[in-house]
Amino acid sequence: MARPEREVAVIVLGAKLLRSGLPNSVGRARMERGVELFRAAHPRCRLFICGGPASGPLSEAEAFRDYGLGYASDRYGQGFSQSLDESILLECESLSTLENARAATRMMIQSGLREALLVTDPLHILRAWILFRQSFRARGLKVRPAPAWGVLRRFVARGNYKAAAKWAGREALALIKLFVYDLPAGLCKKSGG
Repeated sequence: MARPEREVAVIVLGAKLLRSGLPNSVGRARMERGVELFRAAHPRCRLFICGGPASGPLSEAEAFRDYGLGYASDRYGQGFSQSLDESILLECESLSTLENARAATRMMIQSGLREALLVTDPLHILRAWILFRQSFRARGLKVRPAPAWGVLRRFVARGNYKAAAKWAGREALALIKLFVYDLPAGLCKKSGG
């Protein structure tokens, strides 16, 4: 990714945490992709992490932040990790992708940003991008998909095809719901702000 001409947001979507309170493999891949995109665009970048309450003391967003800062420090050093930490905004309330989109729209407006890169896994990216695009477009904002391919590669490398198929099936059903119910009902147009 070439350095952007204007400041952009990298938006990383949360995912279910492990019992230990740490991000699962899906979450780790998303956060690693977010850190790499931030690094490519730095210093003209903010990192937004969306993810609501979890069963432990930290929200998904907080757990992702902690993981991402550790990843950044291990890979690029403490100085880079500190710059990353100063650029992070957390959204810790949303419980769905639609709520992520609405909250991120508000965050974009409050931060004065107009463009964003959306980070989630490859099977979720189409549905997420549609929801974000609907919410962002209503406010004159732009969003581009930036899938975290690492998780899909991990599933294939480990031969975990059953998990990948289950995940793909879940997303297919969610897309059907989106096109049959959510979009016609206008739910995606009610962006927050």
